[in-house]
Amino acid sequence: LGLSWFLVAETRLALAMLGCFLAVLCPFLAFEVLDMPPVTVWNCWANSFLCLILLAVLPAAYAITASGLLPRVLLRLCAAVAAILSGVVCTQMIHVLCVPGHLTSLPFHSLWHLCSATS
Repeated sequence: LGLSWFLVAETRLALAMLGCFLAVLCPFLAFEVLDMPPVTVWNCWANSFLCLILLAVLPAAYAITASGLLPRVLLRLCAAVAAILSGVVCTQMIHVLCVPGHLTSLPFHSLWHLCSATS
């Protein structure tokens, strides 16, 4: 595939560090420098976090598929994805219910952490 440079551990480490740096820098710049509203900054952070997750999951998914282990872990993988998607729904409820002030007593963001921890 022409990705032999990616197999070097130092390259992967440098890319992971750059990804983490950018995931934190983008929301910081959006809030502190560009003075964007909190919901916009939250969306910026959520998209940065999604990119970090994809950078971690896609190589692992490729390795599992290439090694023929997918049938053995498919059920657990589906359960983990369902838990994370449930957490994403809870997090999105913050914008629908909490920001307008309709429901502020239910800890939706804590439910995200609970769902992602069980995955």
